[in-house]
Amino acid sequence: MYRINHGAVIVTTIVHQIVRYLWYSPSVFFDPWMSAFRLTPLAMTDLTLIPFIVALLGALSFCYLFAWLINRLMITRLLQGLALAVALWLPHAGFWTMSQYLSAEIPWPGILVDVLGTLVNVILAGVILTLWRKRVRRAGAPAEEQGRG
Repeated sequence: MYRINHGAVIVTTIVHQIVRYLWYSPSVFFDPWMSAFRLTPLAMTDLTLIPFIVALLGALSFCYLFAWLINRLMITRLLQGLALAVALWLPHAGFWTMSQYLSAEIPWPGILVDVLGTLVNVILAGVILTLWRKRVRRAGAPAEEQGRG
């Protein structure tokens, strides 16, 4: 039996933020993303901390939900965790976000940058949260039965 590993959730949240920072960096997808959303570098300098705080809270809540689902569904294998990741990603980022962006006439390069960036983060969350779980120790069980905590 397992429980949510809060350390793994925090680490996964931090990994999310690092991946997003690198994904949208000038050396990776910054220019195609800015072009697709018709943004200028000057517009990006006027940002407040609010979008970053919302992104952090969104990643944290997603990682807790994901860890809870992994435990609730008794997922123990990496392939199962990856399947859950894709199942969580597809309806929201795969279809809902794409339909919103297509309605706003965002060009495909911008859509793909956002949607695939989300997929990378969800897959990483599936890997980390599936493999780094916390075992619940049974009272009175010998040390070798308790497993690692």
